[in-house]
Amino acid sequence: MRTLAEFNDELQGWYATPYRHGISIKGSHGGVDCVRFVVSMLEWLHGRKADAGCIPFDFPASAAYVAKFPAVDVFNWMTDRYPCHVVYRKGRDSEMPELAPADVVVLEHTDEEPCHMMIAGDGVIWHSNNWLHGGRVSWTGLTEKMRESVWCIWRVDAARSLR
Repeated sequence: MRTLAEFNDELQGWYATPYRHGISIKGSHGGVDCVRFVVSMLEWLHGRKADAGCIPFDFPASAAYVAKFPAVDVFNWMTDRYPCHVVYRKGRDSEMPELAPADVVVLEHTDEEPCHMMIAGDGVIWHSNNWLHGGRVSWTGLTEKMRESVWCIWRVDAARSLR
């Protein structure tokens, strides 16, 4: 069982890792994209180390902006790999719940098309992106604009020990 303090330490260890599509290597000489960052944190939460083989397929850097299905395929694969339950889905649920540590937040590009994945820390959102904060892993609050763009939020069963 992981603790909230350990989870926060692991998130901090990723801070400032450059955004680089297709890899998952922590630190200033490494790089990670948004999906692989979340996968790396979920693998850690499940007591496993993320490696190149932990995502069994590749997807283009602009997958969510090109077509709905690569992003939806990634989402479906992740919700199968990491037992969870969806606590919010745009268009289905009227109220967004308060985020808990390790909640996965998926933003949309347009209606019904997921495009960016983030993970909740203790009161903040962590993500890797190529445009904000110089293209690196960083944290932020959940802004109103982000709230309007939330496609879904899912809660990973293994994160119960963090709450």
